[in-house]
Amino acid sequence: TRSISPSTSEPFTDKNFKSNKMKIKSVIAIVCMFLCMQLWAQEFKVGEAKYMVLPDGTVELKEYKKAQGEVTLPSTVTDPKSSKQYALASVGKEAFKKSGVTKVVLPASLEANGLGEGAFKDCKSLAYVELPASLKEIPKEAFRGCKSLVNVNDDNVEIIGEYAYRECNLKQWSISPTVNEIGYGAFMLNPGLKIIEFQ
Repeated sequence: TRSISPSTSEPFTDKNFKSNKMKIKSVIAIVCMFLCMQLWAQEFKVGEAKYMVLPDGTVELKEYKKAQGEVTLPSTVTDPKSSKQYALASVGKEAFKKSGVTKVVLPASLEANGLGEGAFKDCKSLAYVELPASLKEIPKEAFRGCKSLVNVNDDNVEIIGEYAYRECNLKQWSISPTVNEIGYGAFMLNPGLKIIEFQ
């Protein structure tokens, strides 16, 4: 048998340590780039609406800021490239912000917390929103700055988040008996709001 003298083996030096550390960083960078590419590949557009595929196989409406007029969102969305269908589970944070929508009908496929913060923020022409029975929370700033808002059928909502209806020029509003939590400033800066009814 042949033995190797310890003196002939390469000593562990600070230089070797730094070299290995650089290799590890390079591998991590490559993995991160690969993951980012995968995430990018999981987004697609249908018209002007941008969707993002979620880990559970559903999709979120990530952005629809070019929406105009009356919009009815579908329960299922088809990726035009793969022809794969997905259930629409949520509307993302500020998805419709400053868009020109006047009326929005949300699908029954939305999850209980499927509306993102500020989803319709500053949609100044938005007058009416139809929420599905599945949606239980109106999040923070959901309709903030919607100056034309007249009605949101929140009959099944349990939570109204902070500043949800701030600066909406509301005249009167009715709170559903299902609501058990109203966040701070939910109806702040509605100077014409004289009546809030609790059903």
